[in-house]
Amino acid sequence: MKIIDFIERLKDNCPSLARRVYGAAEAAAAKTNSMVTPVAFVIPMAESAKGSFTTGGHHQEITAQIGVLIAITNKTDLRGENAHDDIEKVRDEIRITLCAWQPPDSATPVDFVGGQLIGYDNYTMRWSDVFATNYYYRKVT
Repeated sequence: MKIIDFIERLKDNCPSLARRVYGAAEAAAAKTNSMVTPVAFVIPMAESAKGSFTTGGHHQEITAQIGVLIAITNKTDLRGENAHDDIEKVRDEIRITLCAWQPPDSATPVDFVGGQLIGYDNYTMRWSDVFATNYYYRKVT
């Protein structure tokens, strides 16, 4: 599973992000630096596998979960009352872009798993959505 495929798809299909879509390393740096928002960070979250189901080799189905962390700043929204509406617009755009899309090397289309508020401070709301897709690991012995 290549995270770059998700990053490029969001850059190409989410105009409200204006190509401000980055990986995990940039997400860590963004905590200490000011950033132009809205912005999204694509982060590998977890993988789980089913047992091997073949003889004479190894064949496993793996479910990969990919997180998309979104940050939006609104300096006029002191209590974050409008931030939720702002972030929902970006979330909708991201879900439309990722859900039902089948990444290269993937066995299934992407599904939305869930989302949660990460935090709100300094006029910036951070939200994380999680998506999942399956792929296969094969090894012939």
